[in-house]
Amino acid sequence: MPPREEFPTERLEGAPSNDIGWHFGTPVPNARRNIVCKLCGKVVKGGITRFKEHIAHKTGNVAPCPNVTVSAEVGQGVKLSTPYEVSDVYLESEYQRVRDWVNGLKTHWNELGATIMCDGWTNSLNQMHIINFLVYCSKGTIFWKSVDASSVRSRDVEFYYCLLDSVVEEIGENYIVQIVTDNEAAMKAAGKKLMLKRKHLYWTSCAAHCLDLCLEDIGKKPSSKSVR
Repeated sequence: MPPREEFPTERLEGAPSNDIGWHFGTPVPNARRNIVCKLCGKVVKGGITRFKEHIAHKTGNVAPCPNVTVSAEVGQGVKLSTPYEVSDVYLESEYQRVRDWVNGLKTHWNELGATIMCDGWTNSLNQMHIINFLVYCSKGTIFWKSVDASSVRSRDVEFYYCLLDSVVEEIGENYIVQIVTDNEAAMKAAGKKLMLKRKHLYWTSCAAHCLDLCLEDIGKKPSSKSVR
């Protein structure tokens, strides 16, 4: 997703760390793990984690900050967005924001190329098989789409080849320099077949999946079964 404006987390002057809690509290001099709340003046003992419980009104270990309660009560008077505003006005605005962000990434894709990442997943309860496609570059990763392959009887080489080829075509062949998939035999064969058609494109197996398979094979060895 495109980056949003976030609460600053860089280290404040005098703060021991980058923890966001230090925006609301200050260390008490010469009193280890004691923090004074900037909102109510209460001194909280127990370190930054306990202090954030004070701010967040997590009961059990520390008294809640009364001024945060006041802020919450003030917020109750704020008028909520209507269903029309959410579904029409704000949704359209968010869609435009994401589209502008993706268009900005495409400029980067055009200069340095992008990678399609393909990941399959099967729901063990209903056997629904979903194949997800993401596009990666050094500026960010976007979710492209999901394909429901549950009804496909034979997910063979030809099926994966046509699927991968159609996604490359859909995104734009001029942008894509690499496709990363798992190490399933049919997927590997489809990737190699795709390289024959699109000479500038490289198929690569997923490193994480390779390591997973290696560890599974090591675990099957008799000498490894006794290791806990």
